[in-house]
Amino acid sequence: MPRDELDPHGIDYRLTPSGGPAHLSRGMGGCVKALRSLVFVFNLFFWIAGIVTIGLGLWLLWDPVASEFFALHSAHHGSFRIVGWLLLAAGAIMTFVGCCGCCGAWKLNQCALVGFFVILVIVFCLELAAAYTAYNKQETIREYIESSMYDTIRNRYASEANYRSAFDTIQEEFECCGVKSYSDWLGASWDRKVSHADDAEVRIEHGIGAVGGGRGNGYGKEDTVTSS
Repeated sequence: MPRDELDPHGIDYRLTPSGGPAHLSRGMGGCVKALRSLVFVFNLFFWIAGIVTIGLGLWLLWDPVASEFFALHSAHHGSFRIVGWLLLAAGAIMTFVGCCGCCGAWKLNQCALVGFFVILVIVFCLELAAAYTAYNKQETIREYIESSMYDTIRNRYASEANYRSAFDTIQEEFECCGVKSYSDWLGASWDRKVSHADDAEVRIEHGIGAVGGGRGNGYGKEDTVTSS
């Protein structure tokens, strides 16, 4: 390289075919490579989020425990299924966009990379905002679920077979009894039996739910009332 094409510090000022100095072209190439690496990192998170979203949608639609739980809220069952399908669609789009981003990064189109990077940042921020909102609303969701389950125990379990089947499935799956404990069933109208063992004694048994496989108590509190 002729000496007059270098400055005293050895910087190359020769022109590239695009008309720019060689040292600036090399610097731009480094920026493009860094941007490509960032795009790959965002695409990785984007792709993982898409897979998780698809999995959540599949769970809402086809998991038997989830189906039984949503049956407890039959008025909103159609809405839950719509949410499941929307999650499937959103997850598929996110996964597809993530794959396309990886392919586009290899082509090193600067305008495409910048535009795609901005889109990824916006979507990622929206996902964070949605997660933050869900986290802040978790107490409201928990209270809604608990109130619905208490309503099922007190008013629906004895008279509606679909609610009874759904609640029993949930209790069997999670090996639990009631919402918080077996005592939730003591105020229920279901399975209150009065049997005359003899003329001197009456036993009142409070049923607390059908839990199969021997994984729960058959009865809760037993009161013995002695007749006079």
